[in-house]
Order: sequence, then structure tokens, then C-alpha cells
Amino acid sequence: GDIYERIRPNLQKAIVSPASVYVSSSIEKPGTIRQKGAEGHIVFGKDPKHLSYNYEHLIEFFNKMGISSAWYDNPYPAIWEKYIFITAFSLMTAYSGKTIGAVLADDKLKRMTENIMKEVVLVGKTKNIDFKQDVVEKTLQKAQNFPYETKTSFQRDYEKGNTRNEGDIFGETLIRLAKE
Repeated sequence: GDIYERIRPNLQKAIVSPASVYVSSSIEKPGTIRQKGAEGHIVFGKDPKHLSYNYEHLIEFFNKMGISSAWYDNPYPAIWEKYIFITAFSLMTAYSGKTIGAVLADDKLKRMTENIMKEVVLVGKTKNIDFKQDVVEKTLQKAQNFPYETKTSFQRDYEKGNTRNEGDIFGETLIRLAKE
């Protein structure tokens, strides 16, 4: 998506490493976060404004802390792979009221999810993102690894009636980027 572009103007002098986090978690109660499914994972890479910066200390820090991560000189394909996943499943789980597993089990909802993924890929290609040819199929396979009952955070917020949610990051951003 466009998170780096949103943050960058506010942090003019900072190194901003484009990144994406894979984690399935929810707020159990104030101060308590419950992680579900596999260990979290961060993909990150070079700040396009600071390509010559030495990132070894950051990479070493993540390794020493035991943080599961992957470094990319160009992190955008990996970030957009996450965007494909989370946009499609966030919109579809909120729309249908069903979990990720239930969306995958319903042929119509799965097909709609796949179509959203294909739309994200088309938008990404206009941004010169170099996707693997089978990115949509691999993304759907990745979703099979989540527990059946997993809800997206957008779905949970939507169900609670929270007006402050991730709808802008997913639906509105996709529409805006497609218009560009």
C-alpha cells in the first residue's frame, strides 16, 4: 500500500524502513494482546530516500532479539504481497461477517477474495511492483495456514461498530491508487 508515503512527510530527517508485519493477534482486554497462529514475522528493507545507509545494525538488532524477519534491498514486492492478502481478506471478512477459514470454504466468497487480490496486483503493477507470476495462488495458500476461526482486525473493528478502523488503508487506498 502507501504507508511509507503517508509516514515519510512527517519524518523528514529519519530513516524510514518500508516494512510489513505478519501477525495474527487481537486485544483481549486493555493491556493484553493475544497472539494466535504462527509466530509474527517482519519484512523490511531500504528507505528509498537513504539507499546508501548502513542497515546492518538494524538487521543485527532484529536477529539478536530473536525477531523473525526478512531483509530485502527492495522490500516493496514483499510488502505488496502482504497488502494483497490483508486487503482482500479484511474487506471480505468484514463484508461477509465470516472468518478467514469460512471465506476460503465458501466458493463464492473465495472467488470474490481472489478477484480483489487480482485487482491489488493490477494496481501494484502500475506502481512498478514486480510480482511473482503465481502471487495470488500463493497468497490463497498462505491463508490456509491461518486458524479457521481467524478474524481480521478490520472485521473485528467493523463488527464492534468502531468508526476508527482500517477501512481507509484497505478499501479507500485501493480505490485511490486504482484511480491514479
